[in-house]
Amino acid sequence: MDYVIIRKFLFSRSRCHSQIAFPTVLMFFLVTQVRNCEDESRILNDLHRIT
Repeated sequence: MDYVIIRKFLFSRSRCHSQIAFPTVLMFFLVTQVRNCEDESRILNDLHRIT
């Protein structure tokens, strides 16, 4: 029930704002994920070099 209320609230907010905010959040998430993957691969490569 609370989920439905939250969805209605989000839908009732200005769509212009959400159209700007959502892609920004999505891009930020994707960039952080890619950086995490790059860091992990560097760490794994360093471990392979050491052993």
